[in-house]
Amino acid sequence: SATLYAVDFIDGSLGFAAGTDGVIVRTTDAGRNWAAAGSGQNRTLYRIAGSARSNLTAVGDSGTVLSSEDGGNTWRSVFAATSYNLYSIVAFGDSVRMACGDYGTILRTVAGPTSGAPLHGSTGSDIPLRASLGRNYPNPFNPATVIEYTIAGNGTRGMLPVRLSVFDLLGRE
Repeated sequence: SATLYAVDFIDGSLGFAAGTDGVIVRTTDAGRNWAAAGSGQNRTLYRIAGSARSNLTAVGDSGTVLSSEDGGNTWRSVFAATSYNLYSIVAFGDSVRMACGDYGTILRTVAGPTSGAPLHGSTGSDIPLRASLGRNYPNPFNPATVIEYTIAGNGTRGMLPVRLSVFDLLGRE
């Protein structure tokens, strides 16, 4: 039996739960009965969101993004511009999806995954697609330390200035 991570209802009767091994279970009667809905995946799925029965999206491990256009009966894989785990997704109307996951990953699509548009960073935004902050070394008690970081931009604005600030336990910079 699979571990289930989230229950998401699309409307008053249609709901989904997603979990390990690509398991998706579906209810069409407000949760009184649940049945398996094959995802075609073996990766863990964490959330399912949608604005209508014909426009559903699921996210999970290793950048897994699935889309359904038939109320969750069938699911197809959608390209996502990450290989990081995606833990949450929200739908804004029929066309906008935002997903988030490991290492500060935030992905967005305007056209909607069911139209075949990849989940990626928004065009023209100064918000980075992905950011990660490494551990400092050799350790924080030395007079100097090194902290590695990466910021992946959306490629439309070129290099942007970055400021990295370090604070002590009292909040002093």
